[in-house]
Amino acid sequence: MKKNYDAIVIGTGGVGSSAVFHLAKKGANVLGLDRFPAAHDRGSSHGTTRVIRKAYFEHPGYVPLLHRAYELWDELQAESSQPLFRRHPLIEVGPPDGLIVPGVLEAARVHRLLVDSLSENDFCKTCPGLVLPEGAVALREDDAGILFVENCVREHLKRAAEEGA
Repeated sequence: MKKNYDAIVIGTGGVGSSAVFHLAKKGANVLGLDRFPAAHDRGSSHGTTRVIRKAYFEHPGYVPLLHRAYELWDELQAESSQPLFRRHPLIEVGPPDGLIVPGVLEAARVHRLLVDSLSENDFCKTCPGLVLPEGAVALREDDAGILFVENCVREHLKRAAEEGA
């Protein structure tokens, strides 16, 4: 029997499993293919957690995508019995003229995100046992979080199958 699909997603890790689920949820006839079982240890989605943050230092253009991603993670978490997404503050440290600090501050400025600069004293209170390197800046973003990535992959694939993928 020959079967036609609207979409075929190759690789069902962190990104692929989400694509399969969201395509199927929108009514697409979708097939997800992976050489290995769900949440396997041979891809970039292997491991327990991944950090998620809104003040994306790489480019402020990512921030609107992150706003939508947070909405989708909140929805999926509300419907799941296992941990998928937990908000947790993030501290990023670097030189004031490096890549991370200016990028975080630019994303925060452009998108009016709440990012606080920590004094050395506040950093030491927040991160006991760590020392802020001389000349470094510490930034705190409260609206960051942790994705339990292997749970996320399994949940997306389960939901995708329920939607007919």
